[in-house]
Amino acid sequence: MKPAIINIKSDAILADGTLIKISKDKRWVYTDLIDKRIRIISVDACDINESPYGYISNAQLDWIANVALNFDGKASKDWGVVFALERIFEDTDYHENTFEVLCKICIAFNKQQEYAVYYKHNENPIYDLNLSADFTRYAKVKKRPHTICMLIHHGNARGCFVKKGINMISPSFDNDYTISIDTEKRVIYAPEKASLEY
Repeated sequence: MKPAIINIKSDAILADGTLIKISKDKRWVYTDLIDKRIRIISVDACDINESPYGYISNAQLDWIANVALNFDGKASKDWGVVFALERIFEDTDYHENTFEVLCKICIAFNKQQEYAVYYKHNENPIYDLNLSADFTRYAKVKKRPHTICMLIHHGNARGCFVKKGINMISPSFDNDYTISIDTEKRVIYAPEKASLEY
């Protein structure tokens, strides 16, 4: 199987010829590259516009955990997931860091564990979190679904790095940025680094 070629542009991704817009305005979507067994989940990193820091809503996190990361209907469960989002957030005392929550969902997904979060904001219920996910059903599967990486359009750190055990790729946009994903070898090839295993 040939590697998947993903070209990262300023507001979209071109994945093996399929154009995928980065989610905005509360449009949450995923796109399956069926022949590569890769699912690209487009995350709206600011679907709670009231936050000056960026916030992923409880509803979207629940959709990611229980819909977008559900591979029960696939004959082969050996699917890799790429998250595409506009930016990541720094910690703030104003509310929970929902990028951290997204990372914890990914970790539970990769380890076939359960995950739950409950958070009640002191002033504004729009920031409340109450969701759970159970990925233990994939523990019995030999070839399991897994996270490949997160593609972050506007990260503070540029290049390729690992955060909380998850590959992060955050390019500068002086030029288009292309990576390739070899799903058989489980390797990402990126310009700054020879390879990232997943």
